[in-house]
Amino acid sequence: MGKPGAARRGFTLVEIIVAGIIMAMLFAAITVSMGQVISARNSSRDRMEAFVRADAAMQSIRSDIASILRRNDLFQSWLKIEDDTYRLDGTELNQDWILLFNNHLRAIRTIDYNGEGIEYESSWQVIMDEDGPVLWQRRDAMPDTYPEAGGVITPKVEGILELDIEAWNGDQWMSTWDSDYDGMPYGIRVSITATGARPGEDPLDSPLAFLRTIIPIDRAPLPYDVLDWNLAEEIALEKQLPPEQVELLADAIANGTALPLTVAGSGQTLEAGMPLDAAGQSSTGGATGIPSGVQLPDGSRIELPTSPSRPGGGN
Repeated sequence: MGKPGAARRGFTLVEIIVAGIIMAMLFAAITVSMGQVISARNSSRDRMEAFVRADAAMQSIRSDIASILRRNDLFQSWLKIEDDTYRLDGTELNQDWILLFNNHLRAIRTIDYNGEGIEYESSWQVIMDEDGPVLWQRRDAMPDTYPEAGGVITPKVEGILELDIEAWNGDQWMSTWDSDYDGMPYGIRVSITATGARPGEDPLDSPLAFLRTIIPIDRAPLPYDVLDWNLAEEIALEKQLPPEQVELLADAIANGTALPLTVAGSGQTLEAGMPLDAAGQSSTGGATGIPSGVQLPDGSRIELPTSPSRPGGGN
């Protein structure tokens, strides 16, 4: 038998309420922590997906530009860039388009009875569809009379928001280019923005990835004698000099000596250092070349530096 007067002990209502509150706080903390872990995992996955998409698009376009056809006759090679934009949820995004002739070793159709060769028309553009912006490629075998039509069009990479393509002319980046008028550029800069959004999600609410690359287009520089001859022709055309003086001008440019300029219509040549009057005539007569100095209104004179001679050149 128990001792007289001993009472049985248990949990009081206050203890149960306190324990319940503590358990609720623990479960809330665990729930918040798990939610943050899942959110971080999804964000990392979307960010990685955006970079994978941007890199896949970058490598595909880069390989096509790097294999562009180079010909002495520009009619046998073509590079065209058009600057365009589109709007997505009120945001203006780049939607440039590029077309080029390039080499490609993988056939786009079955070649059991009909070969395609290795020269193709290739173009790239971002097009919107029901799943969002997608990078599309068009490729046609053997450049023909209609290079902007025909061939096989294929969706390559989804989630590409922006495609910005620029050509370097040696001085600045140009947003539009046509090699039929501008010749081949020195390089192409491609900028791509991709999103990690899955189909049905808002592309602008997901993490974005931006990649940029520059593809040089190798071009052999002109020989010095060709550059000298071209410059001599420009000077002769600007000064209205007789054609037989072009060779003398080219030799003078190559050797860094005074240019033997002949006054048009008079047969006079200008000796170095002799000034011309307002009518373009020598004030003292005789043979001259390019003036070696400039006469200022106050009577003072500024001597022009002469360029040092270099080997080569001349015709």
